[in-house]
Amino acid sequence: MAGGMRRGWRAGLSTALALCTGLLANVFTRDWAWPAAAALAVFGVGWVALEILWRPAEPAPHGSAVLRQMPACAPDLVGREAEFTALDRMTVAASVCVIIGTAGVGKTSLAVHWARRVAGRFPGGQLYINLRGFDPAAAALTPAQAVNTALASLRLPAEGLPDGLDARAALFRTMAAQRRLLVLLDNANEAAQVRPLIPGLPGSLALVTSRYRLDSLAAVDAAPTLTVRLLPADDARRLLARRLGPAWLAADRPAAEGIIRRCQGLPLALAIVAAQAAARPSLTRAALGEQLRLATLVGDEPVGDLRAVLSWSYHALSPGAARLFRLLSLHPAPTATAAEFGALGGNDPSPALTELTRAHVIEEIAPDRYACHDLWREYSAEMAAASEPPHERRAALGRLLAHALAGPADLTLLVPLVQRAAAAGFAAEAQQLARTVEAPLRLLGHWDELADAAGAAVGLALDPEAEAGLRYALAEARHRLGDYTEAEKQGRRAAALTASSQLRFAALMLLARIHAATGHHEQALTAANNAIQLETLNPVDQFNAIGWILSTEGRPEDALSLFRDALAAAELRGDRMARAITLHNIGDAHLTCGRHRDAITAFQAGITECRAIRDRDGEIVLLERLAAAYDAAGQQRRARRTRETWTALRRS
Repeated sequence: MAGGMRRGWRAGLSTALALCTGLLANVFTRDWAWPAAAALAVFGVGWVALEILWRPAEPAPHGSAVLRQMPACAPDLVGREAEFTALDRMTVAASVCVIIGTAGVGKTSLAVHWARRVAGRFPGGQLYINLRGFDPAAAALTPAQAVNTALASLRLPAEGLPDGLDARAALFRTMAAQRRLLVLLDNANEAAQVRPLIPGLPGSLALVTSRYRLDSLAAVDAAPTLTVRLLPADDARRLLARRLGPAWLAADRPAAEGIIRRCQGLPLALAIVAAQAAARPSLTRAALGEQLRLATLVGDEPVGDLRAVLSWSYHALSPGAARLFRLLSLHPAPTATAAEFGALGGNDPSPALTELTRAHVIEEIAPDRYACHDLWREYSAEMAAASEPPHERRAALGRLLAHALAGPADLTLLVPLVQRAAAAGFAAEAQQLARTVEAPLRLLGHWDELADAAGAAVGLALDPEAEAGLRYALAEARHRLGDYTEAEKQGRRAAALTASSQLRFAALMLLARIHAATGHHEQALTAANNAIQLETLNPVDQFNAIGWILSTEGRPEDALSLFRDALAAAELRGDRMARAITLHNIGDAHLTCGRHRDAITAFQAGITECRAIRDRDGEIVLLERLAAAYDAAGQQRRARRTRETWTALRRS
C-alpha cells in the first residue's frame, strides 16, 4: 500500500512539473524571457531530483531486514584508540583482517566495538559467527558448519542450497558481492575455519579473532593482522575508574596500584576485580589486593572465570608444548631464552616454543627472549603441581641450574635462581650461584638483591669458609641498606668463622664503619686497630685502614699522607678498584681540610676509575661526594648537574 501511494504521488508531481514546463515554454517567447529561463531551469533540476529521490529502493535480497548480529559487550572499552585506527587503516582494501592476542586481552570486545563504529561502511548488514575454537563445552565449528551458519543468517532456504562446501562457499561470496557485509568470525582456531567465508571482492569484510597466529591467512590471503596488547598502567586505571569510580581508586591509591600491577594490564582480570569490588563494597582495597590471585579471579560462568579462560588455551596445546608450559613455572626470572627452555625440558624446545608463542601463551619480546604474564605463570605452577611428578620437577630445575652455572652470568636469571635453588635444597648450586652474583651486584649497587641472594644461600653453606664469605656479603649489603643491627651481627660471625686474613680484615673494617655510623667511635677504632694487626695484609688496605683511623681521630692531614702511600701502592699493583677507593679517601681528607679544589680533583679521578671498571656503585658514591665538594666550593650549578647525574644513575 505504501508503495502504491508513493507511485501515485510521484505520478502527480511529474504531471505538475510537465504542465509548468509547458506554460513556461509559452512565456519564454514573450518579454519575460530571462526570468522564465531561470524558472525553467529550476523546474528541470526539480524533475531530475524527483526521479532520483523518489525512485523505489531495491529490496534487500531474501528479505528486507538488515542483519545486526553483533553480540552485546561492555560499553567501557578503554585504551584501544590506537587499535581502532589500525583497523580503519588495515581494512580499507582488505577482504579479511585478523585480530590476535592472549586469552582475556579483549579481542572480541575490540572487534564488536569497532564493528559498531563502522556500521555505515557495511549497509548490507553485520553477521556474527562464534567458531568455538576454544570452547570446552562444544566442538569447534567445521568449515562446512560455519558456511551453513552464514547462509542461514542470510535467510537462504536450506533446500535450495547447492551440495558441497566449495559450492556453498561460492554462493556466500556471491551474496557478499551483492551486499557490503561485515562478518565477525570469532574464536577461530585455524585458517581452514575462516577461508570459505572470505569475500571474493573488496567491499565486504571478514573480521577474524583468534588466540592463535593464523599465519597462513597472512601468507596466502594477504590478511593484515593486529595483535592486541596488554593495557598500559594508565589505561588500566581508567578502566577501574570507569567501573568503580575515581573515588574508589583515590581512597587507597597504593593498594589500587598494587592491584593494577598484579593484573599486569589484562582486561579480563581487571574486569573481574572490578566486579568483585562492586559486589563486596565492604572489602577494602588492601584486602582485595592481598587475595588477588588466579584462584580468586572467578565468576559465575566460564567466560568470567580467568582460570577457565586460560585453561581453554592450555588444553588445546600438544603434549610437548603443554609439558614445556608446565615446566615454565620452575624458571624464576621474568624472561627466558630458548636455551633455558631447552634445559628445563631436556630436549629441543623449538617446536613447543613455536606453538606456545603462536597461541599467545608466551610472547617473544625480543629475538630469543620470551616472557609470560604472571597469571599465566601462576596457572603453569598449578598445572605442574597437578601433572608433573616431584622427581620430574626436581630434575628439570637441576638441568636449569647446571645450564645457568655453565653459561655467562645473566643476573636476571641467576639472582632469583639462588633462592629457587636454596628452597629446593640444591646446596652446592645455591652457594656457587650466590658467590657468582656477589661481585656484579656489588659493582651495580644492587644491595637488596645481594642481601636476598646471600641470605638464601648462607644457611646451606657447605664449609665454614664459604659461610664466612656469604655472611660478609650479607653484612655488607645490610650495612648499605641501613640495617646496622643485622649488619653487625653478620659481620661478627664472618670475622669469627674465616681463616682468611683478607676476609677478616674486610669484616673488621666493615664493623669499624658500622660502629662509626652508629656513633660508637671507640668501638670503631678498636675494630680498625684489630684489622691492621693482621699479618700478610695488603699494603694498600693497611695504609687506607690506618688513614681511616687517623681521620676518625680528627687528624686528616696525617691521614692524607697514608692515603697517598696507599695510592702509590695501588698504582704499583695495577689495582684500579683500590685506586678508586683510595681517591675517595683522599678527596674526603681534602674536603675536611677545606681544600675544595683538591677534593674535586680527587673525586673526579675516582669516578674515572670506577667508570673504567664499570663500578656503578662506586661511581654513585663518588658522585654524591663530588656534589658535596662543589657545594663547599660555592659551585652550585655544577653541584646541581652532578646530583642530576647521580639521580639518573641510581634510577637506571
